[in-house]
Amino acid sequence: MLNLYITSHSNKYIRNYQTLKKQIENKYSDVRLCFLFSTVRPENIKDLPAEFEFLMTKDLDKQLRSKINFENLVKRVSRFNLIYPLDIHRSDLRLEQGLVNINQLLLEQVILSERIEEIFKKNNPHLVFVSSGTNILHTIAYHLARFNKSKVYRIHNYINLNTNYIGQRVWFCSNNKMNLSKDEIDKFNYHKKDLNNFIKKLHKSILDRSFEPGMMQKEFRKRRMPINLKDLFNDLLRILFFKIFYFYNPILSNKANLSIDRLKKLVNAFLFKFIVKEPSDLSGKYILFPLNTPYDSQILIRAPEYRSFIGLIDLIAYMIPVGYQFVIREHPSFPGMLDFQSFQKLLKKHKHLKIVSCEVPMSPLIKKSKAVICINNTAFVESLLLFKPTITLSNGYFSNQGITEEISQLGDLREVLQKCINKKNKITTHIELESVMSELLKETFPAPDVIYNDKLLTINDGIITKLSRIIYIFGSFENFIKNL
Repeated sequence: MLNLYITSHSNKYIRNYQTLKKQIENKYSDVRLCFLFSTVRPENIKDLPAEFEFLMTKDLDKQLRSKINFENLVKRVSRFNLIYPLDIHRSDLRLEQGLVNINQLLLEQVILSERIEEIFKKNNPHLVFVSSGTNILHTIAYHLARFNKSKVYRIHNYINLNTNYIGQRVWFCSNNKMNLSKDEIDKFNYHKKDLNNFIKKLHKSILDRSFEPGMMQKEFRKRRMPINLKDLFNDLLRILFFKIFYFYNPILSNKANLSIDRLKKLVNAFLFKFIVKEPSDLSGKYILFPLNTPYDSQILIRAPEYRSFIGLIDLIAYMIPVGYQFVIREHPSFPGMLDFQSFQKLLKKHKHLKIVSCEVPMSPLIKKSKAVICINNTAFVESLLLFKPTITLSNGYFSNQGITEEISQLGDLREVLQKCINKKNKITTHIELESVMSELLKETFPAPDVIYNDKLLTINDGIITKLSRIIYIFGSFENFIKNL
């Protein structure tokens, strides 16, 4: 019997998960599908399968709202120090937004770890699918499953691999670092010709600037700050409601912090308009650093050492070659993401530091630059397409592919920058980049010529297709389990 696990930090799609369980178990009689929810069992749904594990109970939920014994938590979590980094609770987005405090998240980490460990002892996991999101449930389940020698996939929503962001696409990544796999089981069986044609069209759209993410950026901005008067009014009401009516309950009053954070970002975005430079104001010699969003799992999960963008910019500014400007561009989906006052202090400290509006198109900025620094975002693709020296600070599907200058520790950046301003990029044609992105596309679902519009359906069908792939390669789930 193949024990298949899927994680979820919300009860929102429970009915959909019930349908998926029936669909998979009807098709494969030797598969048991289990779900791990980091929530309390909903009282309004009575017919849930026993394999739907709700890791929080009302008693455990009360613990999160009570006074926390920190010393006891440290002792309990230390048992897992050979399984995962003990600080993973600090990578949860809820902490960044002020919705919970750090001790509450540490307690949640302990509770989830102990409950998942107990469940995995009863029914050993063989195949596990976890989200790439920042909720600690997914990272804990990933590490505990790996410890149990399971096959684990982190599911990334990867629509930026689609031309003009049309349709859904998910990447079933076989590791926590977003590295490409060489194992056939991690790839879908797509035709090479279809892959190459798809990537060529994608690259052409980027170079032609028809690759416009406008709608997606607008939706993302709406999640991070008020974009109209209605949103502003709702945020103000939310702050008043939770701070006035729930002042006695820190758990509930903290819900106002989300709206406070949104208003801070709005103020930052407004103030930055007075200090941004136009591309024409820049010198002919500069290093470009287009930022990720600070709430991105690429930062919080896969590059937590760079979570302080202000600190990172400060460190890099010291290493920029003399005579060169250091140009920052916020992510277009998140204007105001940098704290304005902190950035102003950096401007006074580093006279060669500049910032351009996130509304400025990337292409002309890259063309005028001498090199581009990226953590892990799609800016590196456009940089390589324009044959610019491209420096990557973190892991990604570009890692160990020989197409970027990879920095394993920040201290190496000074030497790499010196090399980059004196030579051309590593790649001289687009063929190398096309090859790497074709390999990435093999690990995503659906096929290049197929369009899905529903994200959840894309994931579910991808999981079912992955099961079929296992049967195709190993002949049976029994043989797959033996090879773990």
